[in-house]
Amino acid sequence: NNPLPNIHSLIYLNESPRQFIGNYQDTNERIAATKKLDFVAAAHWELAASSCWYADILLPQRNQFFEGGSSAGYWQTRPFAYGLAPAVGNYMTYYSKVVDAPGECMHPWWIEKEIAKRMGLGDKVMPFLKDVEPEDMDEAVDKIMGGLYENWASSMTEYDDETVPKDWASFKKKPVIVIPFDKPMTKYEQEMKDGAPFRTPSGKLEFYSEHLAHADPKVKYDLRGAATGNGASPMARWNPSPESLFSAKVNEYPLYLVTPHSFFRQNLNQDANMMSRDEYRNSVWISVPDAKARGIRDGDLVLAYNDAGEVMVPAYVTSRMTPGCACLIFGRYYSPSAIKTEKMPDGIDRWGNCNFLIPNNQHDDIIGPILCAALIDVKRVDEN
Repeated sequence: NNPLPNIHSLIYLNESPRQFIGNYQDTNERIAATKKLDFVAAAHWELAASSCWYADILLPQRNQFFEGGSSAGYWQTRPFAYGLAPAVGNYMTYYSKVVDAPGECMHPWWIEKEIAKRMGLGDKVMPFLKDVEPEDMDEAVDKIMGGLYENWASSMTEYDDETVPKDWASFKKKPVIVIPFDKPMTKYEQEMKDGAPFRTPSGKLEFYSEHLAHADPKVKYDLRGAATGNGASPMARWNPSPESLFSAKVNEYPLYLVTPHSFFRQNLNQDANMMSRDEYRNSVWISVPDAKARGIRDGDLVLAYNDAGEVMVPAYVTSRMTPGCACLIFGRYYSPSAIKTEKMPDGIDRWGNCNFLIPNNQHDDIIGPILCAALIDVKRVDEN
């Protein structure tokens, strides 16, 4: 007899240079999903961020790095790889405050804590910030990071206090730790040198996986996120990518789109800065023979498109581009035009956000979608 709960969907976009709309694959799909939510709140470093446009309430910008707005600690008791730096050893990073944030900007932790409080979650979210007011955040963050640091430093027992200070106060006096390495790190060095067993059923290197051979193809992930079925072969083999020049899809979209990062931005961060917007031509790169076959000249306005979306930018015709390939530099905010289509209901992008062209398709023999490449075509647009 109990009525169904009155469930409402809410999302809080407390974002960094990587934002929910625009920074990841299939931007159109993300916009459509955001529009279906009952309520969206957003706080971002740059108000030009596309996520802000779809918010029901826009909070003052969250504090940035140098304003004490983000503190991060990473530590391990054994070598590990983090991000794009393979074979990095133990380490911790801390972004200390340099200047006060302007206006009503708040620390992102405090914002999240207060939202949770108003939702009735109370101390269940960030209990370590209970009763902490904005003016107390600097002290609270320092205390939290101090505890994280001392926990990390206590594990570095092979180094003396001069190399790795064990207390937070000593570290802050000289906040850079340089640990000498006598030799480069080698993955699985102990297993190869000392004969220690590998983490495989046989304890040896295996070129054929019994696990994958007998995995249920209906179960795609185990508890660690590894593929268990998913169509993966028990023996390593090359498969053509569903978004490549070897795909049947190339008959409809014959250009392979690559999306390298910019040298002048971190993801989308600083794209709203007019100085950084002019560092190079905002365009889609296309090879000379591909441009000639399409009647495109350098500087012509063109439409780059596929089933996922459409982007309208000038063409950069260059011999630096391999025939059969095209390029859109990653890290552009959405700049909708007045031209609306079925694929682009909010307006065709005029700034070159490559993620409008990256589909969010899940593929059988890989985990997740392909995040940085797609098949597209390019055609000349009559500016009149």
